[in-house]
Amino acid sequence: MARLTQRPALVLAVLAGIALAGPGLAQTDRAVTPVEVTVYSGNGRATVALDELQGARVYDSTGDWVGEVQVVRVTRRGLIDRATLQIGGFLGFGTTEVTLDGKELDVVDRAGAAVVVYVPMTEAELLARAAGQG
Repeated sequence: MARLTQRPALVLAVLAGIALAGPGLAQTDRAVTPVEVTVYSGNGRATVALDELQGARVYDSTGDWVGEVQVVRVTRRGLIDRATLQIGGFLGFGTTEVTLDGKELDVVDRAGAAVVVYVPMTEAELLARAAGQG
């Protein structure tokens, strides 16, 4: 018992349920590599950080802002397999989810601005497709 009382920081950490790591092993010491996705668009081939793509604004074929990218599923090769979009609604209420194939997305990485996504259909067509998925 004398040994435990000589290391009060260790005792407090164990009692609090905190895992202690040795030098160089702490999770905060590791560099986090952002996941990049390869996209093919009208502008050619590019890579975009996955966290920039999730939450990106989605525009329909008429150029209207119709929603945002919610979830992106990526293949092992780093290509977009499919994406789930939140369409419509107001302030997050009444939105509809629709899943599209990655080939249907035109991802544009505007230098110095946010990534945006264009889809080749109108909002009405997206909503009809979502009704068919549900």
